[in-house]
Amino acid sequence: MHDGPVLCLALSLPAWVFRNLGTIRFLEHLLHAEDPDDPLLERRRFREGALHRHLVESPHAEGAILYYGRADGGPEGRSVESIDIFELRRMDLRAATVVTGFPSVGLVSSIVSNYLINSQQLQQIGILDSVYFPSVALVRGSEPLNTVRIYAGEPIKGPNGVDQLVVFISEFQPPANLIKLISRTILDWVDEQKCLQMICPEGLVIDREEDTPQAVADETAPAEGEEAAIPPSSAPSLPTIDDVYAISCTSRGRQMLQAAKLPLFHEGVITGIAGVMLNEGKIRDFTVCSLLAEAQPNYPDARAAARVVEALDRLLPAMSLDPKPLYQEAEGIESQLRNMEKQNKVIQQLPLPQMYG
Repeated sequence: MHDGPVLCLALSLPAWVFRNLGTIRFLEHLLHAEDPDDPLLERRRFREGALHRHLVESPHAEGAILYYGRADGGPEGRSVESIDIFELRRMDLRAATVVTGFPSVGLVSSIVSNYLINSQQLQQIGILDSVYFPSVALVRGSEPLNTVRIYAGEPIKGPNGVDQLVVFISEFQPPANLIKLISRTILDWVDEQKCLQMICPEGLVIDREEDTPQAVADETAPAEGEEAAIPPSSAPSLPTIDDVYAISCTSRGRQMLQAAKLPLFHEGVITGIAGVMLNEGKIRDFTVCSLLAEAQPNYPDARAAARVVEALDRLLPAMSLDPKPLYQEAEGIESQLRNMEKQNKVIQQLPLPQMYG
Protein backbone atom coordinates (compact mmCIF):
# COMPACT_ATOMS: atom_id res chain seq x y z
CA MET A 1 0.00 0.00 0.00
CA HIS A 2 1.02 3.65 -0.45
CA ASP A 3 0.02 4.87 3.01
CA GLY A 4 3.35 4.67 4.83
CA PRO A 5 5.81 6.17 2.30
CA VAL A 6 3.40 8.84 1.05
CA LEU A 7 2.39 9.87 4.56
CA CYS A 8 6.01 10.20 5.67
CA LEU A 9 6.75 12.27 2.56
CA ALA A 10 3.70 14.47 3.11
CA LEU A 11 4.51 15.21 6.73
CA SER A 12 8.13 16.01 5.94
CA LEU A 13 7.24 18.66 3.35
CA PRO A 14 7.07 22.31 4.44
CA ALA A 15 3.68 23.96 4.87
CA TRP A 16 3.91 26.09 1.71
CA VAL A 17 3.81 22.96 -0.45
CA PHE A 18 0.23 22.27 0.64
CA ARG A 19 -0.97 25.64 -0.60
CA ASN A 20 -0.93 24.10 -4.04
CA LEU A 21 -4.39 22.62 -4.55
CA GLY A 22 -3.13 20.21 -7.18
CA THR A 23 -0.54 18.82 -4.76
CA ILE A 24 -3.18 18.25 -2.08
CA ARG A 25 -5.48 16.41 -4.49
CA PHE A 26 -2.62 14.29 -5.77
CA LEU A 27 -1.58 13.27 -2.24
CA GLU A 28 -5.19 12.55 -1.30
CA HIS A 29 -5.49 10.29 -4.33
CA LEU A 30 -2.42 8.33 -3.21
CA LEU A 31 -3.61 8.17 0.39
CA HIS A 32 -6.95 6.69 -0.68
CA ALA A 33 -5.43 4.18 -3.11
CA GLU A 34 -6.04 0.59 -1.99
CA ASP A 35 -3.86 -2.42 -2.63
CA PRO A 36 -6.09 -5.38 -3.58
CA ASP A 37 -3.44 -7.74 -2.17
CA ASP A 38 -3.53 -6.13 1.26
CA PRO A 39 -4.62 -8.90 3.70
CA LEU A 40 -6.20 -6.29 6.01
CA LEU A 41 -8.24 -4.68 3.26
CA GLU A 42 -11.48 -6.48 4.07
CA ARG A 43 -11.04 -5.76 7.76
CA ARG A 44 -10.56 -2.08 7.01
CA ARG A 45 -13.71 -2.02 4.85
CA PHE A 46 -15.77 -4.30 7.06
CA ARG A 47 -18.19 -1.51 7.73
CA GLU A 48 -19.44 1.11 5.32
CA GLY A 49 -18.41 4.55 6.50
CA ALA A 50 -14.83 3.73 7.50
CA LEU A 51 -12.53 6.66 8.12
CA HIS A 52 -11.11 8.51 5.14
CA ARG A 53 -7.94 10.53 5.51
CA HIS A 54 -7.36 14.01 4.18
CA LEU A 55 -4.45 16.42 4.31
CA VAL A 56 -5.47 19.83 5.61
CA GLU A 57 -3.28 22.88 5.11
CA SER A 58 -1.58 23.97 8.34
CA PRO A 59 0.56 27.00 9.13
CA HIS A 60 2.65 24.93 11.53
CA ALA A 61 6.23 24.06 10.65
CA GLU A 62 5.54 20.34 10.88
CA GLY A 63 3.44 20.46 7.71
CA ALA A 64 -0.18 19.34 7.21
CA ILE A 65 -2.69 18.23 9.80
CA LEU A 66 -3.92 14.73 9.06
CA TYR A 67 -7.71 14.69 9.20
CA TYR A 68 -9.84 11.56 9.60
CA GLY A 69 -13.47 11.95 8.54
CA ARG A 70 -16.37 9.71 7.63
CA ALA A 71 -16.73 8.42 4.10
CA ASP A 72 -19.92 10.40 3.53
CA GLY A 73 -18.19 13.75 3.95
CA GLY A 74 -18.53 16.77 1.73
CA PRO A 75 -16.09 18.19 -0.81
CA GLU A 76 -13.33 18.40 1.80
CA GLY A 77 -14.23 15.07 3.32
CA ARG A 78 -15.76 16.54 6.45
CA SER A 79 -19.33 15.63 7.32
CA VAL A 80 -21.58 17.73 9.52
CA GLU A 81 -23.15 14.54 10.85
CA SER A 82 -20.01 12.73 11.91
CA ILE A 83 -17.31 12.69 14.55
CA ASP A 84 -13.95 13.70 13.14
CA ILE A 85 -10.37 13.19 14.29
CA PHE A 86 -7.64 15.75 13.65
CA GLU A 87 -4.06 14.71 14.25
CA LEU A 88 -2.10 17.73 15.46
CA ARG A 89 1.10 15.74 15.71
CA ARG A 90 2.09 12.51 13.99
CA MET A 91 3.55 9.68 16.10
CA ASP A 92 4.29 6.02 15.52
CA LEU A 93 1.71 4.30 17.74
CA ARG A 94 2.15 0.73 16.58
CA ALA A 95 1.77 -1.66 19.54
CA ALA A 96 0.61 1.16 21.85
CA THR A 97 -1.98 0.70 24.61
CA VAL A 98 -4.99 3.02 24.35
CA VAL A 99 -6.77 4.21 27.51
CA THR A 100 -10.19 5.89 27.35
CA GLY A 101 -11.14 8.61 29.82
CA PHE A 102 -14.77 9.65 29.49
CA PRO A 103 -16.65 10.55 32.72
CA SER A 104 -18.04 7.51 34.52
CA VAL A 105 -19.20 6.50 38.01
CA GLY A 106 -17.11 8.37 40.55
CA LEU A 107 -15.20 9.98 37.65
CA VAL A 108 -12.86 6.98 37.87
CA SER A 109 -11.89 6.98 34.19
CA SER A 110 -11.36 10.76 34.14
CA ILE A 111 -9.13 10.69 37.23
CA VAL A 112 -7.10 7.78 35.87
CA SER A 113 -6.62 9.44 32.48
CA ASN A 114 -5.56 12.77 34.01
CA TYR A 115 -3.10 10.92 36.24
CA LEU A 116 -1.57 9.10 33.26
CA ILE A 117 -1.25 12.30 31.22
CA ASN A 118 0.45 14.19 34.05
CA SER A 119 2.63 11.44 35.50
CA GLN A 120 3.87 10.20 32.11
CA GLN A 121 4.11 13.72 30.63
CA LEU A 122 2.06 12.80 27.58
CA GLN A 123 1.72 15.32 24.75
CA GLN A 124 -1.48 16.23 22.92
CA ILE A 125 -1.44 14.73 19.43
CA GLY A 126 -5.03 15.14 18.28
CA ILE A 127 -8.66 16.01 18.94
CA LEU A 128 -12.14 14.63 18.30
CA ASP A 129 -14.66 17.13 17.02
CA SER A 130 -18.33 17.12 16.09
CA VAL A 131 -21.21 19.54 15.75
CA TYR A 132 -22.88 17.50 18.50
CA PHE A 133 -20.16 18.27 21.06
CA PRO A 134 -20.63 21.11 23.58
CA SER A 135 -19.71 24.53 22.19
CA VAL A 136 -17.13 25.26 24.87
CA ALA A 137 -13.36 25.57 25.22
CA LEU A 138 -11.72 24.25 28.36
CA VAL A 139 -8.95 26.68 29.36
CA ARG A 140 -5.98 25.28 31.24
CA GLY A 141 -2.65 27.05 31.62
CA SER A 142 -3.94 29.89 29.40
CA GLU A 143 -4.41 27.38 26.57
CA PRO A 144 -7.81 26.50 25.04
CA LEU A 145 -8.51 22.78 24.88
CA ASN A 146 -11.12 20.85 22.91
CA THR A 147 -13.76 18.82 24.68
CA VAL A 148 -12.23 15.49 23.54
CA ARG A 149 -8.45 15.24 23.22
CA ILE A 150 -5.85 12.61 22.35
CA TYR A 151 -2.54 12.39 24.22
CA ALA A 152 0.41 10.07 23.64
CA GLY A 153 3.97 9.48 24.75
CA GLU A 154 7.10 7.90 23.39
CA PRO A 155 7.70 4.15 23.92
CA ILE A 156 9.20 3.28 27.30
CA LYS A 157 11.61 0.36 27.47
CA GLY A 158 11.73 -1.74 30.61
CA PRO A 159 13.20 -5.08 31.70
CA ASN A 160 9.92 -6.81 30.77
CA GLY A 161 9.32 -5.19 27.39
CA VAL A 162 8.22 -1.91 25.83
CA ASP A 163 5.04 0.00 26.66
CA GLN A 164 3.54 3.08 25.01
CA LEU A 165 0.43 4.99 26.04
CA VAL A 166 -2.32 6.75 24.11
CA VAL A 167 -5.04 8.45 26.18
CA PHE A 168 -8.43 9.76 25.04
CA ILE A 169 -9.82 12.18 27.61
CA SER A 170 -12.93 14.32 27.91
CA GLU A 171 -14.67 16.37 30.58
CA PHE A 172 -18.17 15.90 29.18
CA GLN A 173 -20.45 12.89 29.39
CA PRO A 174 -21.48 11.81 25.87
CA PRO A 175 -25.24 11.55 25.36
CA ALA A 176 -26.58 8.06 24.71
CA ASN A 177 -27.15 8.67 21.00
CA LEU A 178 -23.45 9.50 20.45
CA ILE A 179 -21.78 6.72 22.44
CA LYS A 180 -21.71 4.17 19.61
CA LEU A 181 -20.54 6.70 17.03
CA ILE A 182 -17.76 7.95 19.31
CA SER A 183 -16.66 4.41 20.14
CA ARG A 184 -16.58 3.25 16.51
CA THR A 185 -14.73 6.37 15.36
CA ILE A 186 -12.08 5.87 18.04
CA LEU A 187 -11.69 2.19 17.16
CA ASP A 188 -11.43 3.02 13.45
CA TRP A 189 -8.58 5.41 14.24
CA VAL A 190 -6.92 2.93 16.63
CA ASP A 191 -7.06 0.29 13.91
CA GLU A 192 -5.45 2.71 11.45
CA GLN A 193 -2.64 3.35 13.93
CA LYS A 194 -2.13 -0.41 14.46
CA CYS A 195 -2.32 -0.04 18.23
CA LEU A 196 -1.98 -3.18 20.33
CA GLN A 197 -4.93 -3.01 22.72
CA MET A 198 -7.38 -0.77 24.55
CA ILE A 199 -8.13 -0.46 28.27
CA CYS A 200 -11.30 1.24 29.54
CA PRO A 201 -11.29 2.15 33.26
CA GLU A 202 -14.76 2.35 34.76
CA GLY A 203 -16.47 2.74 38.11
CA LEU A 204 -18.93 0.21 39.51
CA VAL A 205 -21.84 1.54 41.56
CA ILE A 206 -21.65 0.42 45.17
CA ASP A 207 -25.02 -0.66 46.51
CA ARG A 208 -23.97 -1.34 50.10
CA GLU A 209 -25.26 0.93 52.84
CA GLU A 210 -22.03 0.76 54.83
CA ASP A 211 -20.05 2.15 51.91
CA THR A 212 -22.17 5.21 51.15
CA PRO A 213 -20.71 8.68 51.79
CA GLN A 214 -23.12 9.08 54.75
CA ALA A 215 -21.88 5.86 56.33
CA VAL A 216 -18.24 6.76 55.67
CA ALA A 217 -18.74 10.10 57.40
CA ASP A 218 -20.62 8.52 60.34
CA GLU A 219 -17.99 5.85 60.84
CA THR A 220 -15.03 8.23 60.79
CA ALA A 221 -16.59 11.28 62.44
CA PRO A 222 -14.82 12.03 65.76
CA ALA A 223 -16.70 12.19 69.04
CA GLU A 224 -17.16 15.50 70.82
CA GLY A 225 -13.88 16.83 72.14
CA GLU A 226 -11.80 14.47 70.00
CA GLU A 227 -9.74 15.35 66.98
CA ALA A 228 -10.39 13.70 63.67
CA ALA A 229 -8.34 10.58 63.20
CA ILE A 230 -7.04 9.18 59.93
CA PRO A 231 -9.44 6.47 58.77
CA PRO A 232 -8.07 2.91 58.59
CA SER A 233 -8.27 2.94 54.78
CA SER A 234 -5.84 5.87 54.74
CA ALA A 235 -3.02 3.93 56.37
CA PRO A 236 0.37 4.06 54.60
CA SER A 237 0.08 0.45 53.41
CA LEU A 238 -1.78 0.43 50.10
CA PRO A 239 -4.91 -1.75 49.91
CA THR A 240 -5.10 -4.76 47.65
CA ILE A 241 -6.75 -4.55 44.26
CA ASP A 242 -8.98 -7.56 44.73
CA ASP A 243 -12.00 -5.28 44.34
CA VAL A 244 -10.92 -4.25 40.83
CA TYR A 245 -12.54 -6.57 38.34
CA ALA A 246 -11.38 -7.05 34.78
CA ILE A 247 -12.93 -8.25 31.54
CA SER A 248 -11.71 -8.59 27.96
CA CYS A 249 -13.40 -9.41 24.66
CA THR A 250 -10.60 -11.70 23.38
CA SER A 251 -8.90 -14.81 24.72
CA ARG A 252 -5.54 -13.01 24.48
CA GLY A 253 -6.86 -10.25 26.71
CA ARG A 254 -8.28 -12.68 29.26
CA GLN A 255 -4.95 -14.50 29.45
CA MET A 256 -3.19 -11.17 30.02
CA LEU A 257 -5.60 -10.26 32.84
CA GLN A 258 -5.22 -13.64 34.50
CA ALA A 259 -1.43 -13.41 34.26
CA ALA A 260 -1.67 -10.05 36.08
CA LYS A 261 -3.68 -11.78 38.87
CA LEU A 262 -6.74 -9.60 38.27
CA PRO A 263 -10.11 -11.19 39.13
CA LEU A 264 -12.36 -11.53 36.11
CA PHE A 265 -15.80 -9.91 35.97
CA HIS A 266 -18.14 -12.88 35.43
CA GLU A 267 -21.66 -11.53 35.20
CA GLY A 268 -23.35 -8.15 35.05
CA VAL A 269 -23.95 -5.16 32.79
CA ILE A 270 -21.35 -2.69 31.51
CA THR A 271 -22.82 0.43 29.97
CA GLY A 272 -21.48 3.46 28.14
CA ILE A 273 -18.22 3.75 26.22
CA ALA A 274 -16.66 0.68 27.85
CA GLY A 275 -19.61 -1.57 27.00
CA VAL A 276 -19.67 -0.50 23.35
CA MET A 277 -15.88 -0.82 23.05
CA LEU A 278 -16.01 -4.39 24.37
CA ASN A 279 -18.70 -5.36 21.86
CA GLU A 280 -16.96 -3.64 18.95
CA GLY A 281 -13.63 -5.18 19.91
CA LYS A 282 -15.16 -8.63 19.80
CA ILE A 283 -16.54 -7.97 16.31
CA ARG A 284 -13.15 -6.73 15.08
CA ASP A 285 -11.07 -9.31 16.98
CA PHE A 286 -9.26 -6.43 18.67
CA THR A 287 -8.33 -6.73 22.35
CA VAL A 288 -10.39 -4.38 24.51
CA CYS A 289 -10.20 -4.71 28.29
CA SER A 290 -12.15 -2.92 30.98
CA LEU A 291 -11.00 -2.41 34.58
CA LEU A 292 -13.97 -2.01 36.90
CA ALA A 293 -13.44 -0.54 40.37
CA GLU A 294 -16.11 -0.20 43.02
CA ALA A 295 -16.67 3.54 43.33
CA GLN A 296 -18.85 6.06 45.10
CA PRO A 297 -21.28 7.62 42.60
CA ASN A 298 -21.84 10.87 44.55
CA TYR A 299 -18.33 12.34 44.52
CA PRO A 300 -14.98 11.93 42.69
CA ASP A 301 -13.59 8.64 43.99
CA ALA A 302 -9.81 9.03 43.78
CA ARG A 303 -9.35 5.92 45.91
CA ALA A 304 -11.11 3.75 43.31
CA ALA A 305 -9.02 5.41 40.59
CA ALA A 306 -5.86 4.60 42.55
CA ARG A 307 -6.79 0.93 42.61
CA VAL A 308 -7.26 1.01 38.83
CA VAL A 309 -3.79 2.57 38.49
CA GLU A 310 -2.41 -0.32 40.54
CA ALA A 311 -4.02 -2.74 38.09
CA LEU A 312 -2.62 -0.78 35.12
CA ASP A 313 0.83 -0.98 36.68
CA ARG A 314 0.59 -4.77 36.45
CA LEU A 315 -0.57 -4.66 32.83
CA LEU A 316 2.10 -2.14 31.74
CA PRO A 317 5.27 -3.44 33.45
CA ALA A 318 7.65 -1.15 31.55
CA MET A 319 6.02 1.91 33.13
CA SER A 320 6.28 3.07 36.72
CA LEU A 321 2.75 3.96 37.85
CA ASP A 322 2.68 5.08 41.48
CA PRO A 323 -0.87 5.41 42.86
CA LYS A 324 0.17 7.15 46.11
CA PRO A 325 -0.74 10.68 44.87
CA LEU A 326 -4.27 9.47 44.20
CA TYR A 327 -4.57 7.93 47.66
CA GLN A 328 -3.45 11.25 49.13
CA GLU A 329 -6.09 13.03 47.03
CA ALA A 330 -8.67 10.52 48.27
CA GLU A 331 -7.76 11.34 51.87
CA GLY A 332 -8.37 15.03 51.17
CA ILE A 333 -11.78 14.35 49.62
CA GLU A 334 -12.80 12.06 52.47
CA SER A 335 -11.61 14.62 55.03
CA GLN A 336 -13.82 17.25 53.39
CA LEU A 337 -16.78 14.85 53.53
CA ARG A 338 -16.21 14.28 57.25
CA ASN A 339 -16.04 18.02 57.90
CA MET A 340 -19.22 18.63 55.90
CA GLU A 341 -21.01 15.89 57.80
CA LYS A 342 -19.84 17.32 61.11
CA GLN A 343 -21.11 20.78 60.13
CA ASN A 344 -24.46 19.31 59.09
CA LYS A 345 -24.83 17.62 62.49
CA VAL A 346 -24.10 20.89 64.29
CA ILE A 347 -26.69 22.70 62.16
CA GLN A 348 -29.29 20.01 62.86
CA GLN A 349 -28.72 20.38 66.62
CA LEU A 350 -29.41 24.13 66.58
CA PRO A 351 -32.81 25.07 68.07
CA LEU A 352 -35.48 26.08 65.61
CA PRO A 353 -36.47 29.77 65.62
CA GLN A 354 -39.64 30.46 67.59
CA MET A 355 -42.47 32.63 66.34
CA TYR A 356 -44.31 35.05 68.59
CA GLY A 357 -47.66 36.58 68.06
